[in-house]
Amino acid sequence: METNALILPRTVATLEAYSKAVAALYRRKLLDRDKVTKLSGKLTNTIRALVTTNGHGYEVSLSLQDYWKYVEGGSKGRFTSPPGAVYPAHWPPTAAIEEWIRVKPVIPYPDKNGKLPSERSLAFLIGRKIAFHGIEPVPALAQTIEELNGRWLPMIEAAFEADVEAYADELITMAAEDVTPRAFEG
Repeated sequence: METNALILPRTVATLEAYSKAVAALYRRKLLDRDKVTKLSGKLTNTIRALVTTNGHGYEVSLSLQDYWKYVEGGSKGRFTSPPGAVYPAHWPPTAAIEEWIRVKPVIPYPDKNGKLPSERSLAFLIGRKIAFHGIEPVPALAQTIEELNGRWLPMIEAAFEADVEAYADELITMAAEDVTPRAFEG
């Protein structure tokens, strides 16, 4: 069965370019912030832009590590909270902190007896600090979207208009070709 599905090549191409621009700017904002806060590079290294369709519309999304929301929104602490933190206090997974310690690398200070804490002990101390005092939000994704939408939304609209106009022209041409003149009977 033949369908007259609306094909939007200009719109899809523009959305794909937009998604790549979002991923690139988000990565750059995180890396700029990373120079100051020493965030894990795993989040920045695994950002992937996606454009998908469900048959009714298109969606632009990013594939990110699970902890992106804690970087973006921060978390509250049990005792003190950074301004703007949105997620409730939580004890972060020790294994993730241990991996972060290995990647960065974090150099521990000796305790009062002169002993260096083990990686697991250091992860516990860092986790406790996060649980008690929270994580400062880094709203890089929200800033990225706000920054890019002003420039990209008109381009997406223009691409959509061009696709719809091309599709309408194609339908009119097809309809005109299908019409056969009737012989005059008279």
